[in-house]
Amino acid sequence: MAEQGAGPQEDAQKWAAQVAAGEAGILEAQADEQRADRIGGRIESLARDPGLQTDALNPVDSELGTKIMAGNQLVMGVYDSDARLEGVSRQVLALANFAPEWSSPT
Repeated sequence: MAEQGAGPQEDAQKWAAQVAAGEAGILEAQADEQRADRIGGRIESLARDPGLQTDALNPVDSELGTKIMAGNQLVMGVYDSDARLEGVSRQVLALANFAPEWSSPT
């Protein structure tokens, strides 16, 4: 006998999996937005600091990620998962974020 499609229980399981995947995507997007807001806030704070010297900005590499620091203040972290999205190594992505446009105008 030919199968005529999924039964109600299988349909419900597929629907539940789709809802869960959608919710996971929403949560991930919210987390990404919150991360971007935190980084943006740090950059804005640093931009308002007249005593900040651009040579105080430096990347610090570790096993977990590359931190971009302004003196002893974290600006942002760059992780392998970020680099995979861009198709480059974490170190290359960190250097791309640690670019000359961060320099204040003279």
